[in-house]
Amino acid sequence: GSSGQQVNQPEAEAVAQEVLRMTKDPAYRNMTIGVVTLQGSKQQEVIRARLIDLVPPSEMESRQIRVGMPPDFQGSERNVVLLSMVMAPNQRFTSQTKELMVQRYNVAASRAKDQMVLVHSLRATDIKNTSDLRRQLIDYCQNVERGLLNPVEGAVGQVSNDERVEPFDSLFEQRVHN
Repeated sequence: GSSGQQVNQPEAEAVAQEVLRMTKDPAYRNMTIGVVTLQGSKQQEVIRARLIDLVPPSEMESRQIRVGMPPDFQGSERNVVLLSMVMAPNQRFTSQTKELMVQRYNVAASRAKDQMVLVHSLRATDIKNTSDLRRQLIDYCQNVERGLLNPVEGAVGQVSNDERVEPFDSLFEQRVHN
């Protein structure tokens, strides 16, 4: 699709299956779940429809499962947030570097209390501009996952959830880091 009508069907299915898996996994018991699409309103509709097919309404309600775009999550958090990048390597796209997009990505990436999952079809190398927010987000998540990067500069490994330590400004930051 084009503009706000872009849909990445494999990503939508992967997101829906992951949400379903989480609702059945005891490790995610009582956790709330959000799904944020980083581009296009049509992707959220496809994911929402698939979740309605897969997840019982009682589970949708008890887990406060919500699907939307970053502005829809302003001021709202979930224990787990899945981000759908939407873009695919076979599409033409312009770099996302504008301040408005920085704000949208910041909202999207900061809505998770316990875990953020990035679902993407692009490789970082598919995006030539190193300033593109998509590339930066993919790089960051992959480097954290590989243990090559600490989420907070100067922080090493796990830190206390109950006592503030440097360089963190709050217990919340420490919990996000962990």
